[in-house]
Amino acid sequence: MAHSRYLFTNEIIERVRREFAEDADRVVEELDRLPDTRDRDRDRLPRAVLDLARRDVGAVVGLVDQALLDWREVLTWVDDT
Repeated sequence: MAHSRYLFTNEIIERVRREFAEDADRVVEELDRLPDTRDRDRDRLPRAVLDLARRDVGAVVGLVDQALLDWREVLTWVDDT
């Protein structure tokens, strides 16, 4: 598993390994691009991306791109589902 700048909790890393198997490193790299929201709830944004992506690597990429524009919007989307 690649070294992460974001310092994800074990819960997030284990979930990525479980849901993305052979693509886990790629997903961690994408999640690592997320804006730093650790001062709130460290796992909330990566968890939201994983929830919305539904095991689709392409969706993870798109959601991370959107979070880079406005991470609050991604959290709104997950709260609405």
